[in-house]
Parts: sequence; C-alpha cells; structure tokens
Amino acid sequence: DYNSKNAGATNSLRTYGGKFALAVLILDILKSYLTVMIFSLLTRFIPATNTYLIIPMLTGVGVVIGHIYPIFYNFKGGKGAACSLGVLIAINPLNLFISAFIFFSVI
Repeated sequence: DYNSKNAGATNSLRTYGGKFALAVLILDILKSYLTVMIFSLLTRFIPATNTYLIIPMLTGVGVVIGHIYPIFYNFKGGKGAACSLGVLIAINPLNLFISAFIFFSVI
C-alpha cells in the first residue's frame, strides 16, 4: 500500500521518493526544534524560577501531539518520530546522543 494517507516521511518515501522524504523529515525536525527554541528563548523574559525548563517541555509535547493529531487533517497525522527527535535536540542534545549511542550499540 503506497498511499497510507499518513503525513510523515515514511509515506513520502514510499509515494514520492527519497529526496522528497528527506525534505519532509528535515522540515518535521526543524518545525519542532524551532518551536521549542523560540519558546525557550521567550521564557527568559518571564520572571519565574522554574519556567525555563517546564515551558519548553510542554511546548515539545504540544508540537508532537499537534503533529500526530492535526486539526486540519481530521486528526490523522504522522507518527511523531521526527518531531520527537527535534524536541530532544532542542531540549537536551547531549542526552539525545547518549541515548542514540546506547540504542545503536544494542542493535
């Protein structure tokens, strides 16, 4: 089944080819990364003690949920893997690379 009607990079790879799928993957990662980074920078102007970490995390959760259940596509979106990767890169890139190293070492 080539057209699973999924708005993700895997379906783009099956339907349109590698270059288009790579563009979709990069844009999904950038979408979540930039959103979390913008909200992370905006928290510097909030005079509270713990918002510098809570707001970017909640923003990341919102981006991933919005990617999986988009309103404009009748709540049928992508799987959220690329968006989750972008959120992890934005919040803690060192932890992401340690986790990826352990993941690929086990495989």
